[in-house]
Amino acid sequence: GSGADHYIDYDAFPTVQGGVGAVASTYTVYVADGTYVEIPGYVGTTKQFNVLGAVDGGGNPLPVLQGKLSLDHPGADTAWRIENINFLADSTSSALLSIKNLNNAAIKNCTFDGAGRFMATPYVNGVSFESCPNGNTHPTIEDCVFKNGLYTAITGVASDLTVTDCTIENVKSGFNSRGSNLVVQDT
Repeated sequence: GSGADHYIDYDAFPTVQGGVGAVASTYTVYVADGTYVEIPGYVGTTKQFNVLGAVDGGGNPLPVLQGKLSLDHPGADTAWRIENINFLADSTSSALLSIKNLNNAAIKNCTFDGAGRFMATPYVNGVSFESCPNGNTHPTIEDCVFKNGLYTAITGVASDLTVTDCTIENVKSGFNSRGSNLVVQDT
């Protein structure tokens, strides 16, 4: 990204997807302050990892991910974390965070900004749970903001989805979810 790319004892990548592709199983991709322009496409993986962005002194996320982050894990998994990222729509992505075959994913303290797109084609969604054989079970979305022209804040197929303490403003639709047991608290 446009942020610093010099790290002691770490590898640096120009995209978050590049870090995701290189990280070892059960480890974490730490995303520094900066803007990362992502290349559309799924990162299919047999490993489990976390994606954590840097925060300022007030706990606000610093990294900006422009485009789409797509994760697909067709194996057994548990306890994914995606935290502290500002997702920003570009002109081509239909989702800012696309989840497929992830179970027990926790999405926390993220911002999903539609960049004023609203009904522009392709429509852009904040979080999209893609239909898949391994399911998207027990995901949680907490302390997130969905804003500024998203077509839908949260869409797709997920079972036992919990959404807590989120703000949804200036979007066409808050939820378009299929699956069982949607819980929305203080949103």
